[in-house]
Amino acid sequence: MNIFSMKRKFHAWWRVGAYATALASIGVIGLGKYGVAKAGETSLNFGRELFELRDLLNQGQKVELNGETMYFTAQGTDQSMDVVMARMTDYCDGHPSSVDPLFGKAPKGLGAAGMGVVKRFGDNDGVVSCLARSEASPVGVGPALEAFAKTGNLGELGMMRFVYVRKPESGVGSQVMAAWTNQQFDLNAFMIPEKGDSRGSDPLFAPRPPDAVRRFSARLQNGAYGATVFRTSHTPDEINAFYEKELVKGGFHATTATPGHGRLFLKAPDLSVQVTITEDKNERVVNLVESTIAMPAAPVDLR
Repeated sequence: MNIFSMKRKFHAWWRVGAYATALASIGVIGLGKYGVAKAGETSLNFGRELFELRDLLNQGQKVELNGETMYFTAQGTDQSMDVVMARMTDYCDGHPSSVDPLFGKAPKGLGAAGMGVVKRFGDNDGVVSCLARSEASPVGVGPALEAFAKTGNLGELGMMRFVYVRKPESGVGSQVMAAWTNQQFDLNAFMIPEKGDSRGSDPLFAPRPPDAVRRFSARLQNGAYGATVFRTSHTPDEINAFYEKELVKGGFHATTATPGHGRLFLKAPDLSVQVTITEDKNERVVNLVESTIAMPAAPVDLR
C-alpha cells in the first residue's frame, strides 16, 4: 500500500463518519424535493469514495468509527446493477423506519416509493440507502424522535442500510459495496466536545502527537488498518521530529518525506505508519494512518 493509496483511504474513512452523522439529519429534519435530490447525489458520491476501500472490505469487516460499530462488505455478484438496486429498494420499502411517515411520497422521477428511501443512478453506478426499523425501535414518529433526542442513538429512528452498485468494466454482473448499522449507533460519538478528546481510540502502533486532542478515529476490528485525526499547536517541524524519534525508537525506519508535511514509516515485516500534517488557522491537523501491508486471509465474525 503506497503513500497515495493510504491518503485516499484516509479521506474515504473520514467521509464514512460524516455520512453516518448526516443520516440522522435526514431522519430527524425530513426532506423536501431539493433535500431528497441532494441526498441522492451525496450518497452516490459517498459510494464512489467508499469504493476506494473495497480491497480492505472484500471479506466483510466490523469498523469502529469513534468507538461506534458499523459493518461493511464488498463483493461481486452475477446479478445486474438494476436487479441489485431493485432488491435493495424493495427491502427498504418493506422495512420503513419509525420516522418514515415524516417523508410522505417521493416526487416523480426520484426512483423511490417513499422519501425515506434515497435512490440515485449514475451512468455506470447507483446507490440505495434508507433507515430500516428494527423490532427494538419505538413504534410511531413521536416516541422514536423522543427516544432519539434523549439518547442520540440512530437505532431509535432506524438501522442504516446503504448499498452502492457499480457495473464492471467488462463482463456481466456488478460490484457491490454495502454498509449497515445495528440497533446501537450513538451519533453523539461524532460530536466534538468543548474540551478533551472526541470518542474513539488512539493508534495501536504510533503515539499521539505532543499536547494533542483526538478528533476522529476509524479502525478495522481485525487491526489491519486504522486512521486517526489529532489537533495540536506544535509546528510541523516539531511534530516530524517527535515521530522520527519515537517511531524509530520503536523499530520503524523513515522512508518517504515531504518537508514540513510528514512522512512514511515502515517496520518489518508488514507495519506502516503514514504521518500527514496540514495547517488549520493556528493549529496543525495530524493524520495518522496505520496499516498491515499483508492483509489477513480469514474473514471476521460479523455478528
